[in-house]
Amino acid sequence: MSSVHFVPAEDADWKALLRDALAGTVTILTVEGRPAARLSPVSENRDVSLAEIRERIRAIRKCARAGPESASDLIAEGRR
Repeated sequence: MSSVHFVPAEDADWKALLRDALAGTVTILTVEGRPAARLSPVSENRDVSLAEIRERIRAIRKCARAGPESASDLIAEGRR
């Protein structure tokens, strides 16, 4: 999993940030303490078709288990 760093934009060492991105690090650039931009590695899986994404979602749905059906079920589950 990639790590995330927050860096003030005015303090950015662009060469180092590029090396970090190539290594998998996501960097959030901030301006006055607020997130302004994200520098992240380019995903190699960008060429995934919509059909493949749909198929992955269907596979996840087959494995997923539905939770309680109502708020009262959630409350009852929490009391056990």
